[in-house]
Amino acid sequence: MSVTNELLPQKAAAKYIGVSVTTLWRLRKLGEIKIVRIGNKANVRKADLDAFVQRQYDKTNGEQLAT
Repeated sequence: MSVTNELLPQKAAAKYIGVSVTTLWRLRKLGEIKIVRIGNKANVRKADLDAFVQRQYDKTNGEQLAT
């Protein structure tokens, strides 16, 4: 996964990490994922999603994913 500042709308962000939009918002409320608001649109940086997935993998397996 490459680091990027690409922004994804909430539906695309949820699909990218394989969760529902509701779960994405729950993760946001827990502080696991940050959102970027532009006007009234809530977006998520792709790099933040990659970092979240990496943290979850590390918790489960105790090692880093190959990048």
